[in-house]
Formats: sequence, C-alpha cells, structure tokens
Amino acid sequence: MSDPHGRPTAASLFRPTITERVYNVGRLDLESCGLLLFTNDGQFASKAGHPSYGLIKEYEVKTDRRIHGTFAAQFEAGLDEGGETLKAERVVIKDEYIFTVWLAEGKNREIRRALSLFGLKALTLRRVSIGPVKLGNLAEGSWRHIDIAEIESLERIFSASPGASTNRTSEGVQQ
Repeated sequence: MSDPHGRPTAASLFRPTITERVYNVGRLDLESCGLLLFTNDGQFASKAGHPSYGLIKEYEVKTDRRIHGTFAAQFEAGLDEGGETLKAERVVIKDEYIFTVWLAEGKNREIRRALSLFGLKALTLRRVSIGPVKLGNLAEGSWRHIDIAEIESLERIFSASPGASTNRTSEGVQQ
C-alpha cells in the first residue's frame, strides 16, 4: 500500500479506477511476483490474511541449482532457522530446478529462507493462488474483480474456520 523509498506500489496499478480505501491481503517481497488480493472490507482482509482460517497459498519456484533430494520432505516436516520453524503444507518437485509449494502461514520470506538452508536461491518465485482464487493467465501488472464463485468459496472457508462471514463489495485479484 506504501513504500518508504517512493517506489510504485501494487495498489497504484488499479488507481484511479478504484478510489475507495482498500486493504491488501498479504504481501510479496520485491523479488517475487504473482497473485495479490485487495478488498475494501477490513474484516475480510483480516480473515484472509490470518493463518487460523487456513487459506492456503500456492507458489511456483525456480531455483538457481538442483533441488536437494530431501528438500521437500524436510520443508514439509519443518526446518529450524534461528529458532523459528519454516514449514510447508506440501511441496511437489516438478524437475531438478522447479517445485510447487503450498503454505498456510506464510512467514516473512519463508520459501527463500528454507531454500537458503540448502544453499539454494530462488530465481523466480510466483504466487499462483490464494485459497480458491487462482492467478490463471492474468498478465503481470493487470487486475480483475474476483467472481461470485470465488467469493462463495472464500465464505465457506471462513464460515468453517474461526470468525463469521462478512459482506464485501469490491475484492480484486492482481499480479
């Protein structure tokens, strides 16, 4: 929503079309790309961003070197990094350099930190879904409104988890 260095923000991509106050659901670091959600409903943003609601985020990652054979199992079991546990819900290795990972909590730079424990760096790290909302073929720098089916799926997730559902009028998906 803002940048201390004055760089353009993701929210600036849909202004002036959307003029009301919007909240971001999660963040991506400067080197990452992919799906972001924005909403005008603060309660929705709070639920969608809180790990207790179980909104799983999916990422596609390409590494600079071959992925270690035990990386997936160890990341799923939990990796200790300076007293903090980095843990993926699931990791699927696609080839020697590419994997898909699903995170429930999304700690700061969690995937990059897990990779560094194996001497790896992410060449590309792209969020492709947040719960039932998929990035699909949305071009980088573009946005769209989420559809009613996506809203209903999110409502089901929130009603099955702690907290009550809310009414929203303007949620969006952005890459």
